[in-house]
Amino acid sequence: MNSRYRPTYRLRSWLALFAFVAFLGGSVSSLAADSIPENAHAKGYASGWLCDYGFLKVDQNCIAVVVPENAFLDTSGDGWKCHRGFKKTDEACEPIRVPQNGYLTDSAYGTGWKCERGFRASADDCVAIEIPEHGYLEELSFGPGWKCNRGYRESENRCIGIKVPANGYLTETFSGTGWKCERGYQADGEKCVPFVLPVNAHIDYSGNDWACNNPYILQKGRCIVF
Repeated sequence: MNSRYRPTYRLRSWLALFAFVAFLGGSVSSLAADSIPENAHAKGYASGWLCDYGFLKVDQNCIAVVVPENAFLDTSGDGWKCHRGFKKTDEACEPIRVPQNGYLTDSAYGTGWKCERGFRASADDCVAIEIPEHGYLEELSFGPGWKCNRGYRESENRCIGIKVPANGYLTETFSGTGWKCERGYQADGEKCVPFVLPVNAHIDYSGNDWACNNPYILQKGRCIVF
């Protein structure tokens, strides 16, 4: 072949190759586009496709999400949630019945309501908390909803006075007797009696018992050295 025709021949070859590659690319793109169902779009970060917002993947199709009355599409776009004041029941949103002396909550779980201060849930209603004499309202979601004032303790839904013996004092705990003995005394039934220190002993850190001095050890109620 004449050398002056070689550049033209090479150019035609490259053009034919580019045209063939472009044809293949167009065919692949056409096939990929044909494989994406209606109401869907190709993933931007990987192969495959996703349903458009408001559509749900069912098999290889994208079906429109049916949003019932008093509901809205959630952030993912493939489901729905009920508006505030409504709760999901099967495939519908039913209004939440808030009892008297109750209020709506923002929780998607449970009844969707709570009772106001001074009331407690009882079935589907809010009933007043009955506070006994010498008691006060307690901010708790469990228990009777009240506690006894200091100096009183609960007994059969009442607040009864704590009898503190001589040489004793009130404690802040709501369990037990409600009192303790002063330092140097120990409880004996409902009394505080002084304890007698044996030789070589001292009142311990609790103030209501004793321990042997070092290096003495306790042996049969005495402090002795071996």
